[in-house]
This record gives sequence, structure tokens and C-alpha cells, in this order.
Amino acid sequence: NAKNSYGNTALHYAAANGHIACLEPLLSAGADVHAKDSDGDTALHLAAYYGHLPCIRPLHSHGALLDAKNNKGETPLDIAISRGETAAAAVLRELMQQQQQQQQQQ
Repeated sequence: NAKNSYGNTALHYAAANGHIACLEPLLSAGADVHAKDSDGDTALHLAAYYGHLPCIRPLHSHGALLDAKNNKGETPLDIAISRGETAAAAVLRELMQQQQQQQQQQ
């Protein structure tokens, strides 16, 4: 969970670069999915920004918030849409629907 001068953790780098082989061990070791960099982005924001689909679900299943907002007030879905990452946006929408359904069943 150590951060560099920009506030990035190893999890941020793994998500931004689509390195699922690095991301999963970091998550299993308890990496902080809520850590924000200097722009307020979480690892999920970066996975959405770069369209790294294999990283999105594991981050979410380890507690990354779909509605987390960065310093500009953007969620990961907002970022995926603005970047034209339609596949990432679709996965995020699907996860949001699943989350809403689970909340309604409780």
C-alpha cells in the first residue's frame, strides 16, 4: 500500500497496465482497493480509463466501489464512457445492476 509521489500504489500500476497476474496477488495480500492517487483515482478508475476488462471484476469483488469519485467528481463508469471504453462501461453497468439487485433483495 506504499505510495509514490503521485499517490500511486502497486495496485494502481497493475490496474493501469492491465497486469492481472500482478493484480490478483496484490488483492489477495490485502492491497487497499480504496487507495486514491493525487487525482483521486482508485485502481478501478484506472482500469476503466485504460479499458482493462480483466482487472475490473477482481477489483470489484475485493470491495472497490463502483461509485467512488475522483477529484473531478468522476466515477469509473464516467471515465470509461468519456474515453470511449464501451466494453469497460458495459461491465461496470452490469456490476452496478447486480449490486442494485442484491440490495433490493435484502
